[in-house]
Amino acid sequence: SYVMANKRGYLYVPTFRGRTDPPDPEICWAYIDRQLTDDEILVVKPHPYGKRYHLNGCKHIVEASRMEPSVNYLYDCDVLITDYSSIMFDGYLLGKPCVLFEKNTGYTETRGMYMPYPDRYSSRYVTSEAALLDAIRSADGLTETERKCVDYVAGSCDGLSCERIVRLIEEMIA
Repeated sequence: SYVMANKRGYLYVPTFRGRTDPPDPEICWAYIDRQLTDDEILVVKPHPYGKRYHLNGCKHIVEASRMEPSVNYLYDCDVLITDYSSIMFDGYLLGKPCVLFEKNTGYTETRGMYMPYPDRYSSRYVTSEAALLDAIRSADGLTETERKCVDYVAGSCDGLSCERIVRLIEEMIA
């Protein structure tokens, strides 16, 4: 995306929170904006059904349209930031380091996760804005934890999933 051109680009994509999930995290955008340099840009990409963030006045943080595909920014970002969103897997497959930024806990208790969170998803887990800045600036490539996560999640990505489904259906009706 042109927004990230010639800058170290960070993409924040939070998970969708329904009405029964814990609320959106209270993030101090002004603090983050003051700490970012002119060589850095943070794109905040709300979920299509999520709320807007209204980042008016921020110099180094912009809000992408909720309706624009996240992939437009994912290709160009240097570091992906999320809390629980499955977009982390897309990022990992593209070789993007991911920082898990959990400002308010409770989501995993209400929704659950496939693997123990955050230990099996990323070795970059932070709970404060200051720690987030340190983590995104030092992120360079996938860690062993992230590579293991990809191997676990994508272990059956061999191009034969349709054949396995057909066999399963055949076994069920036999």
